Amino acid sequence: MSNFKSLYPDDNFFTKKKSIVDIRTNKECMTTGIIDSSLVVTFFNELGEYKLEEFIKQLNRLVDKNKQFVLVCRIGKKSKMIGKMLSEKYGYDIISLDGGIQFINDNLESVKLVPYNDPAK
Repeated sequence: MSNFKSLYPDDNFFTKKKSIVDIRTNKECMTTGIIDSSLVVTFFNELGEYKLEEFIKQLNRLVDKNKQFVLVCRIGKKSKMIGKMLSEKYGYDIISLDGGIQFINDNLESVKLVPYNDPAK
């Protein structure tokens, strides 16, 4: 069942068991770190290009399309845009995190970001 919503998370949001998909580039993830146990599936590369079919294949290997999951990016704009598209065109059930990693890092002391190591290196 497709569904989309976006919200600013609070500390309680992360106590619920949902898959979290970080769509930022490896460089962005290495700069700030990632939410512990999140899955990194880059949408746009460093040049702003994307390969939708490749992204969806990778996403489907990591999440259950029939279960709700969370998308996060740096400030929430890309995750909202991509989340709406994935929900409307492909039937995913998605929560996009408004404010992205930046909001989480600045406002939620209970959520610790962990270092990310680029798997390509």
